[in-house]
Amino acid sequence: MNHRARLAVLAALLLPFCLPGLSCLAPAEAAASAAGARPRPAPAPRRDGRLEERVERVAIFKDGYGLFTRRAKATVAADGTVYTTAIPEGAVLGSFWATAKKAELKAMRAEQFEAETREREDAPCVDTAELVRRNPGREVVLQLADEELRGKLAGLLERPAAPGGEGELAGVHVPGEPMRGGGLLLLEQDGGEQLVLPLSEVRRIRGKGLSTRCTLERRERVAEKRLVFDFGEQAAGKEIELSIMYFAPGIRWIPTYRLELEGEERGDLALQAELLNEVESLAGTRIDLVVGVPNFRFKSVASPLTLERALRDVLGRTAPGLMGMGNDLSNALFSQRASEHRVADASGGGDYAGPDLPPDAPQDLEVYHLAPLSLPKGARMSVPLWERSLSLTHLHTLDLSLDAARGARSRGPLQLSRNEIWHQLELTNPGGQAWTTGPVLVMRDGIPVAQELLTYTPKGGRTLLPLTVAVNLRASLEEEETYRASKAEAHLGRSWYRVKRKGELKLDSLLGRNATLRVRLETEGKVTGAEGARVKLSDGSGPNNRSEVIWEVKLGKGKSRVLEFSSEAFVG
Repeated sequence: MNHRARLAVLAALLLPFCLPGLSCLAPAEAAASAAGARPRPAPAPRRDGRLEERVERVAIFKDGYGLFTRRAKATVAADGTVYTTAIPEGAVLGSFWATAKKAELKAMRAEQFEAETREREDAPCVDTAELVRRNPGREVVLQLADEELRGKLAGLLERPAAPGGEGELAGVHVPGEPMRGGGLLLLEQDGGEQLVLPLSEVRRIRGKGLSTRCTLERRERVAEKRLVFDFGEQAAGKEIELSIMYFAPGIRWIPTYRLELEGEERGDLALQAELLNEVESLAGTRIDLVVGVPNFRFKSVASPLTLERALRDVLGRTAPGLMGMGNDLSNALFSQRASEHRVADASGGGDYAGPDLPPDAPQDLEVYHLAPLSLPKGARMSVPLWERSLSLTHLHTLDLSLDAARGARSRGPLQLSRNEIWHQLELTNPGGQAWTTGPVLVMRDGIPVAQELLTYTPKGGRTLLPLTVAVNLRASLEEEETYRASKAEAHLGRSWYRVKRKGELKLDSLLGRNATLRVRLETEGKVTGAEGARVKLSDGSGPNNRSEVIWEVKLGKGKSRVLEFSSEAFVG
């Protein structure tokens, strides 16, 4: 028996094995395959139970957190569950809730789920085996090293790799799976003769209508997080609607103001919100901007349902500079700024809150409601909120602090300058809503005058806004000791001398207009005399009180004024 005859016999024996890209076929099925029949595509995976969802509403806070509400719909799967892979990152412990309409939610669980993904793509055939698999039943001419063969391509002799060991058939072949064999080509010639020859002997393939494009399938096993909602098997096939709520980091709003000065007594104040989103994309979502920060005791602890080991501050990682502004925009910081004393009442009467009383005392949360908007993850947006006219007063402030050992030191309202007198604006909130703390750009006739920080101001209240150092107003302080006890007195286990002093504070104006000054003097000890001033006493250190003296002074252009005071203190 010659070489060609032996190959023909071998073909007859191996024909029941798998042909290219097909199932392991019986002889009759192989004939259909050779005629060009295609395998059925694998059925698409069932999607019953996967939630279709979107973020319906977000309440955004200034500290980088948001309260999210999602609406989700699905058909309950046969096992009574629906699920989502969109598990919120860093949801706060105790804030993660789900409720269902017209259905009883029995349990919500978070789990790791492994799945297989398949992707198909059209690509050129890049070797002889792929061409043979792609053209079953095609009339071709095969060019070998020393001859040409004509016939129909019946395919390659191959089978899926056996996972259970050599010699075992692995079952149905799926494109992309490992195969065994493939080195032998089956060719049907005239008269029904079948010829098997090594694929490596084929040098060229000629034929009409040869397909040179192949369908490639890539499979990958992926692990994903799932949040599963269990309604019980009796709910299988029902349409359900879920509301999912959670408090999480990664989204923030920053209030920014613009103040346009109109004359000396009026101004137009506008507020816009700058939004930063680093958590998830929003599409047609209702936005609520909250003035004030709620008390969330466990905001630094992630819910176990997030499958995270610890809460990760998303916005802090992606925009650390902006998150660092948290302290700068905190109202609490303003309790240490000497010249910014918010007036507590709307009438202008009453005392000023001292620096030991933080202006951000507890208040009800207020909300700005925005129309639905879209904001992709990683995007930024500014939204105008309101613009309104208000009354204002130009005020110059001087703040001095004296210790018992004496040495006068002055400070500007921001503790950044040692120049004594600052030009400030006293603004009155006409009502509507409270002003939340935020940067303000002050303009006059389209020219920037200053940029500062507007502090929290309630409806009807007043606040001070620093503009700049007043270089045309000067202050000088002179003080002399008028009495010192000849004998020390014992207080708190130490010896102290009683000392009395008299001081003069001189104010000089080089302005071309009248000026209103508010002078504030803090001193260790007790102020015993200060004509025309308000004096407050508070507890101090050691045997001394602390005194606060406030003068309101009208100073004409080019004029001077001397303010006198007297005090006594114990000096160690």
